Amino acid sequence: MKKIIMKFFICVSLCLVALSFSAPICIADEIIFLNGDRLTGKLTNIHNENVTFNPELMGTITCDISKIESITTDEPVKINFDDETSITTTTISFEDDEVLITGLNTGSVLNVSPDEVFSVRKPGEGRAANWNGSISAGFTKTDNDEKTTTFNTILQLQRRSPKHRLRMRGILFLEEEDDAATGKRETTEENFNSDARYDYFFKKRWFWSYGINYKRDIINDLDYRILIGSGPGYQVLDSTSNKFDIIAGLAYTKEQYTDEENSYLSALFGVNLDCKIWDRLSVNLDATITPKIDEPSDYIARGFGGLKLMATDSLYLNFNTIFEYNSNVKTADSTDTKFIFGVGWDFL
Repeated sequence: MKKIIMKFFICVSLCLVALSFSAPICIADEIIFLNGDRLTGKLTNIHNENVTFNPELMGTITCDISKIESITTDEPVKINFDDETSITTTTISFEDDEVLITGLNTGSVLNVSPDEVFSVRKPGEGRAANWNGSISAGFTKTDNDEKTTTFNTILQLQRRSPKHRLRMRGILFLEEEDDAATGKRETTEENFNSDARYDYFFKKRWFWSYGINYKRDIINDLDYRILIGSGPGYQVLDSTSNKFDIIAGLAYTKEQYTDEENSYLSALFGVNLDCKIWDRLSVNLDATITPKIDEPSDYIARGFGGLKLMATDSLYLNFNTIFEYNSNVKTADSTDTKFIFGVGWDFL
């Protein structure tokens, strides 16, 4: 009898120990969709009209709030707004195109528009700044008489907070081929182009932009060209999947060719587009035109754009076009267009 009681006691003890370990594991955030489906995991972020969620045993997903009924969290979270205020909660619901947030301490319900929500953080943590980064590279080699080899790499970084946005991009393009006459290996393209742009949002959609572009093209005798511009901008679209802004202002250009130096003031007009056209396919375009103030028929038009196809959550294929037209160059070299195919990695 004692053995039976002892076995029963041991079994009960083991069950209680197992439950004590499994209990914290079972606790999780939960999304309830409008169709009644439930998803458990961890709430990662809410930004504008999108909810980023990390389900159990799955990768990170992004859901449109129009398909969600409510979210509950196992621990308090801090919801940050674009006006730099915040509220702590464990209960979030969506109704009539509004976000309903129940205050943890007060119990009152705050109704806000989805585009006012910027990020989700743990209580006590500072405001989140959304970093994005990617790098891609491409390589081709042709085994003909010229035996051409090309290499390209693109590095992009972006940081976004409610009031500030920083965007940087660097592009390197190299090409070599065998000279049939001399039999030597020669560089036929050596082109480096970089952009940096800082935007300060003084209103919800209005911002002031500061930008700089640097280009070096050895083959076309361009030692360097520096373009510095500034002006107001307007954010037409700003969601996780669709972004579009326009800017206008003034720019100062200084360029150094092998035997010539120029500097002048010009107007500045630009657009930046980044839209998701399919679940894993997006299109982007960054283009500017800078006509001279004293002679608008002389201008430089620059563009960078293409398609990005996600193969996994972080690896992708990209096809980009780099375009530049300089009306000051009165030869066939006035237009410079490159088509780039590469494989990339989103590391942030």
